[in-house]
Amino acid sequence: YSNLQAFVALKADESITAWGGSNVGGTTPAPNLANATGADQIAIIGSVITDITFSNSGGAIASCTVTPALPAGLSIDSATCTISGTPTEVRALSVYTVTAKDAKGNTGSASLSLTVNTPAPNIANVADQVAIIGSAITNITFSNSGGAIASCTVAPTLPAGLSIDSTTCTISGIPTEVRTLTLYTVTAKNAADDTDSTTFSLTVNTPAPNIANVADQVAIIGSAITNITFSNSGGAIASCTVAPTLPAGLSIDSTTCTISGIPTEVRTLTLYTVTAKNAADDTDSTTFSLTVNAPAPNLANAVATNQIAF
Repeated sequence: YSNLQAFVALKADESITAWGGSNVGGTTPAPNLANATGADQIAIIGSVITDITFSNSGGAIASCTVTPALPAGLSIDSATCTISGTPTEVRALSVYTVTAKDAKGNTGSASLSLTVNTPAPNIANVADQVAIIGSAITNITFSNSGGAIASCTVAPTLPAGLSIDSTTCTISGIPTEVRTLTLYTVTAKNAADDTDSTTFSLTVNTPAPNIANVADQVAIIGSAITNITFSNSGGAIASCTVAPTLPAGLSIDSTTCTISGIPTEVRTLTLYTVTAKNAADDTDSTTFSLTVNAPAPNLANAVATNQIAF
């Protein structure tokens, strides 16, 4: 409509814009909203959102509404159209229309999309781990102070025999292969694919040797001893030592721990410690006592067997 001094236009959104001199019956323009924060918004349950604001290049706003209803915890300021708050429910991507109305009922609208996700998991570090082949590990668990975990992964691949629970991130099992110290990354993901990661190191060693005690030993100078052997029910032996030093003439095999030889010196009863070590320097020890005596006298008759005295 126009009367040459004042003009009125009906906009496509059914709002009315008017311009012209007020002395010829012109009207104030309707609100003209624009999304000042950005069209697509993502919020997290339990976290305060950055206020969603709308600029207005039109007439004064008398009231604001939004459709559909905002997620629980969010609200719209009825005078400025600003949306704020802390969401408390998940909401899939939704398009909202904010409508501003002036005192005469003229309106202007703008839209935005909003998604409310659960928070990402927040998993804590754990101490470095050492495991032994053939022995069940103490479960490796990760506390989570964030959102619910939907899935868990670990990289690189765990040693054979160990596995990760895909919903709790707990690592468990009985390792069956040696693994040098390796850094692993555990990644927890929520239903919206938001992730958090932590790392830990893991070493898998062979078991320590487990050598058995032997009976106390007595040897004779100049006579080969019966080999002193130590049964091993643990892991492979890489090296063996004995302390204190064995009597002269005796030695220890550095890979089997067997003690053998011909003693050449007297030794009073002495307690010896044999220590077996594996390739990872894990050890086991046992003790035994050893005495080395001089041989007993061996008398020979130095005169004729049949003697006659007068």
